[in-house]
Amino acid sequence: MKGSLSPLVRFELSRLGRRRAFWTVWGALAAWAALESFNLPGDLPSPLRLWALPVVYLAGWALADDLRSGALDVLLGTGATLPRLLLVRFAVVAGIGLGTLVLLGLPALLRGGPATTTVTDLAVVVVYWAALGAALGFFAGAGGLTALAAAGGFVELWWLTGGSVWLAGGEPTGGVRGTLSVVLHLGSPFPAAELPFGPVVFPHEWLRLVVAATAVVLVSHRLSRISLFVREDL
Repeated sequence: MKGSLSPLVRFELSRLGRRRAFWTVWGALAAWAALESFNLPGDLPSPLRLWALPVVYLAGWALADDLRSGALDVLLGTGATLPRLLLVRFAVVAGIGLGTLVLLGLPALLRGGPATTTVTDLAVVVVYWAALGAALGFFAGAGGLTALAAAGGFVELWWLTGGSVWLAGGEPTGGVRGTLSVVLHLGSPFPAAELPFGPVVFPHEWLRLVVAATAVVLVSHRLSRISLFVREDL
């Protein structure tokens, strides 16, 4: 396994492929999106607007449990490392998430217009949550991460649609309120362009990728130390 990611890719594909209940839900959402695409080819299917939620669940699935239980010790004993496993999990899930997003959004993409920008922003959000799910999945359960992302979206939507005025006495676009809006957006599965005041408080969705890359680097550094400790015990 040294010097090659291919065995790790096969390992992850095999492991993730056994999540039949999850793939049933994924298939149901995809079928719903496909039906909407057929009936309303000019509009982006509504399930795709929350596509980050199944993505973050898949990215974080079983990593923390397997690390705590020692299920990954055999894998680490063959020369693999936890940072490499993180990168492989991220790449596999981001590929699956992006492939599904583009395929189901293709009718809207072919028509051009605002849907193209929306799909591009959603692609950034999918990559962002695939990275965060894979990184944080070593320390928290997939269900918890998904619930956190969903709650983050709800809180951001509330804040932007009246919560800022009610709680802080002004619109969520300047000063401390604007800063809080940015922080809330980083914990949300929604693209900024789809939200009230979103383009104002977070005009460049691609900046999420900087945060995601930083998280992956920091967690990889932490996981590299864990890998060394595990190898010493084997």
